[in-house]
Amino acid sequence: MLLGPLYEQGQLKTKCYRHLVIVGDDILRELPFAALKTPKGTRLVEEIAISSPFSLTMLTWPYPYRATSKSTLVVSNPADNPGIGTRTARQSPMIKALFTDISPFDEVSATKANMTKRIGDSQIVHFDLSYEANNLNGLFSYLMLNGQKDPDRNLTLVEVIGTPLKAQLAVLSDCHTMPGGDHDGEGLLGLEWALNVSGCPALAAPLWEVNDMAAVMLLNYFYRELLSGKTQKQGLSKDEALRKAMLAVLKKPEYSAPHNWAAFQIMGTTTPLRMNMSAVDHRSKASL
Repeated sequence: MLLGPLYEQGQLKTKCYRHLVIVGDDILRELPFAALKTPKGTRLVEEIAISSPFSLTMLTWPYPYRATSKSTLVVSNPADNPGIGTRTARQSPMIKALFTDISPFDEVSATKANMTKRIGDSQIVHFDLSYEANNLNGLFSYLMLNGQKDPDRNLTLVEVIGTPLKAQLAVLSDCHTMPGGDHDGEGLLGLEWALNVSGCPALAAPLWEVNDMAAVMLLNYFYRELLSGKTQKQGLSKDEALRKAMLAVLKKPEYSAPHNWAAFQIMGTTTPLRMNMSAVDHRSKASL
């Protein structure tokens, strides 16, 4: 129903486009387009790179590049949050192997004061946190810094908006639930909206909870593709990097089912990262 007309009109069949931008509404925001079958029986992500901004107008917002010496801020979920500790233990070494200059925050150091002080200085912000949505007022949704549903001790979207960001990309590795509440035709007041207002143009996040090993594997491929530029100071576009990461996981027999790889979405601009290459571990790049 969704893809057939596009193929019939030749817009996808002829591969004349390299990027598919989907601005969904209501239930379509929760649809994993990457997993949809094409008329040829393949998955859509095998044909084209896909992104899902929360509105069309946000793609016209100016995002001036602001250099910073810090590469990556990693915020880990508290150890007392059930089911998260194992994934955190796997994600941290993966990120440390890719970047030489990271700012790790764990269950002790990930306080609201530390976060608001350091979050604005990194090129990539990686949240291994749960995101609690407020369906009545999206601005009161928050990232759970302490593993408890306590807005007074966690980072609300109001506080995210009040913190200017230099980051070109934020990654939320835990389940991302979409809060309700339209905002003047600009889509839903969610984490991606707050990050954009603060200056971060893109968020990568899953629609549902992904198998731990599959999530770590996919994010590893994703980061490596983002940093794959060897002669220039940039790698692949964000949506193409995610597409290649999904295909890499899809080819693993034990993780080939869509629920292992189709959850993640790029929400926002898809331009390649302009990384400070001194902050990237070139040994990791050489193994690509």
